[in-house]
Amino acid sequence: MKKKFCFIFIFLIFIFCNLAQVNYEKSSIEIDKIEESKYQSACPVLVRTTDDILLGGILNSDCSFGCGGGGGGSFGSAVAGTVGMAIAGAAYYGASSHGSTVGVSIDVTPTWSGSTSSTSNTSYESEIQKFVKSFLENEKNTYGWTEDELKETLNQAMNITQNGELVKVDKYPDEQFKVYLGIFTKGDDSYEKIAQKNEGAACFYMEDAAWDYLANKKQKDMWILNKLFLEYVISKNCIFVLTKDPKKYFNGKDILEDRSYSDELRYIWNRGYTWDTSHTKDMMEVGRNKK
Repeated sequence: MKKKFCFIFIFLIFIFCNLAQVNYEKSSIEIDKIEESKYQSACPVLVRTTDDILLGGILNSDCSFGCGGGGGGSFGSAVAGTVGMAIAGAAYYGASSHGSTVGVSIDVTPTWSGSTSSTSNTSYESEIQKFVKSFLENEKNTYGWTEDELKETLNQAMNITQNGELVKVDKYPDEQFKVYLGIFTKGDDSYEKIAQKNEGAACFYMEDAAWDYLANKKQKDMWILNKLFLEYVISKNCIFVLTKDPKKYFNGKDILEDRSYSDELRYIWNRGYTWDTSHTKDMMEVGRNKK
């Protein structure tokens, strides 16, 4: 009987492993709304992501999550990519029927590729945290953003080009650097694609999944985050590169087209980054005027 049970268990694990073919970031899943004190030791969990992917793995006491794969579909068609995932699935269903707290179902935020940030980074904590705190002291309405949310998300939006790739950074350099602004498109003329071709270029950019999660599911006002980013790079005395001719979007007084780029142009203009509106072009560099 025991041999038969073991054979069935191994066979099920084999099936689970072969079903798990979803390509998903394994190491940087951020678990949403988990109270760390709730977990005193590692426990198996089955989680559903915001884009309906199921993941099984281990939730550690520090709320970090380790998994072996994932699959799409409903809980009724749960898949697993490792023995840990199979255990997690069994624990989840056991918890559902017996009221145990070992197996839990958790919504997690979708990860975005290239994230290398860590809140344990000393320079990140000392500089970004202080900056966000100061920003909030002067901001009348944050539209539901908390200090921690802004701090974490700002870090996810900060990119710099290294060896032809956009890389997430904990902070920007103290020496002067260039920040690329422009229109987001699906083509090579998108501002982040242009930045990617210029070594050391900085830009505000998040993957679609992360942006949609914050803007649509969480109903966050993304302009506050954009404004925070602009204030941060302005504090570094950056140079802005306007990848699209500004005359079509902002004339130094009025916004001419309803776009985020237009809002950015007006914002940096009011912060001292002005230009001759009669002589504009694509890829125009603008520094802060000294008064």
